[in-house]
Amino acid sequence: MQIRFDPSLACYDDVYCQCQALAHAAYKIDDDDIREMLLYTLLEKQQQLEMLLPASGLGNESPAV
Repeated sequence: MQIRFDPSLACYDDVYCQCQALAHAAYKIDDDDIREMLLYTLLEKQQQLEMLLPASGLGNESPAV
């Protein structure tokens, strides 16, 4: 099977949009098992988002002295 998406190339904005889509889908879905899988995937994406945050330069501002 060919990999069509390389997650190592995802930028902050891509992962942020994926988190929004997962959250929306989990909110709208009625099946509890599917909702649980979506929320688990959302947690993984949020961790990925946190790892990308310092690399994007956001939140790295030094406090004013």
